[in-house]
Amino acid sequence: MTDSVSFPWTDERSKFDFQLKQGKAREHEHARMQLYGKFEVKSETYYWERTGNVAIEYECNGKPSGIAVTDAQWWTHHLGTTDGETVTWLTVPVERMKRLARQAIRDKRFRIGGDGKRTKFALVRIKDIVRP
Repeated sequence: MTDSVSFPWTDERSKFDFQLKQGKAREHEHARMQLYGKFEVKSETYYWERTGNVAIEYECNGKPSGIAVTDAQWWTHHLGTTDGETVTWLTVPVERMKRLARQAIRDKRFRIGGDGKRTKFALVRIKDIVRP
């Protein structure tokens, strides 16, 4: 038995045209996001490489902070090395990052640290950020 798969193209040329149209649409979407979107940008070095997690602040001095209070639309996490090299930038909708942070906290993946151990961080797995 053969599975039937339907594609919106009938030949290589129409496949190229379809993919070009999709690519252009994503370029325009990204440009609009950069021009009109509001971003929360954080940067991490070292620990993300060892743990596979990013630390998402949600409380400081007993009050909501970071992801819990941002009014940004997009959460951008810069991942770098200790010698200053950029490895990648992860940008996700804030609502998605909030869901991931809540799940991490429910799963007891959090830590207390920062200045004087006054900050709470959800430890969100990078693999969870990049999977659907």
